[in-house]
Amino acid sequence: MQCQLEMQSVDKQIVTFGTDPFYLGLADRECSLFVNPRTGDILMDEGDGEGRVNGAVLFADKEPRFLTLPGPDAGGQLLLSYRKHLFALGDHENLVAMRDWADTANGFLATKLPGADLSSALEREDPPASGTKPLAELSQQRG
Repeated sequence: MQCQLEMQSVDKQIVTFGTDPFYLGLADRECSLFVNPRTGDILMDEGDGEGRVNGAVLFADKEPRFLTLPGPDAGGQLLLSYRKHLFALGDHENLVAMRDWADTANGFLATKLPGADLSSALEREDPPASGTKPLAELSQQRG
């Protein structure tokens, strides 16, 4: 069975793509979606209006995923897929910026899944805290 997505008319205009921490801001709601940096859980509070979600917590271990849907011009719509549901988060005039944010946010969410690949921790470039050894050095000593 194929699922065909079409642009839905939503009254949500995205104006901000935050990355540290990840969040979205709508024209009428400064922080409509927030990704908890520690857990990866997503909190939605889009304000009043039809088709808006408020007080929802979407858990990272259920594998939420941001998607983009191109519009008729250079813009498009940002969607959130979660447990067989698709949420229209809002429209933005720049599809490339929206896609970049979605890809980066999805990469972050992937690190919060149980059993996420920890090899990136072994390749850390930042200096270790005083009196500690980098993980790569410790693993070489044991091997």
